[in-house]
Amino acid sequence: MKSSVGRREFLKAGLICSGAIVTSAPHILHARNDSQAQRFPKVAIVHGNDPAIITRKAVDALGGIKSFVKPGNKVVIKPNMSFADGPEEGTNTHPSVVAEVARMCSEAGATQIAVLDNTLQTPADCLSMSKIPEYCEKVPNTFVSVVHARRMFREVRIPKGKEVKTMEVMGDVLDADVLIAVPVGKTHSSAGVSFSMKGMMGLIYDRRCFHTRYDLHQAI
Repeated sequence: MKSSVGRREFLKAGLICSGAIVTSAPHILHARNDSQAQRFPKVAIVHGNDPAIITRKAVDALGGIKSFVKPGNKVVIKPNMSFADGPEEGTNTHPSVVAEVARMCSEAGATQIAVLDNTLQTPADCLSMSKIPEYCEKVPNTFVSVVHARRMFREVRIPKGKEVKTMEVMGDVLDADVLIAVPVGKTHSSAGVSFSMKGMMGLIYDRRCFHTRYDLHQAI
């Protein structure tokens, strides 16, 4: 069954990866995967020094990528790629983590793997300095892109929203079968801490309005 993220809720599909800690709430992934709550843990903690190895081990501990990604799926991976900083700075998701998640999706049979972000800083600098495109270059069916143009976003209504009633979301996200959040865990001057939900602001057109127009926590 092919599903569209936009026809449910913006975050109906998600696999949350963050370095050595991977968190996945099974009911967020797909409605048909609810039974995973009994079979797999919600949190997997893996120790090690190699970002790629611990990422794969953590996902395997959650049942493996094939529990979430099926042959023929279109996948969107959302890392933090917003800053023109290298991996050593820790402001962006480590490129080895992103590439390994993309590689696992490819191995699971995904036909399109889009690594996307609406960056805060200059797109070209973010792509270059983060090294995410470089690390993903040889992963089959994978492309890395910064999406800024408004025509690439579509309006989504949020009937139960308290602060935000509508939101312009990347079309690629709304057309995807699986949405995977791959944040970097870090402190944040306004939110206190930044993980997957805060990172999802990079999939909407006007992310700055969360800071200027709404209560940031409620909007997230």
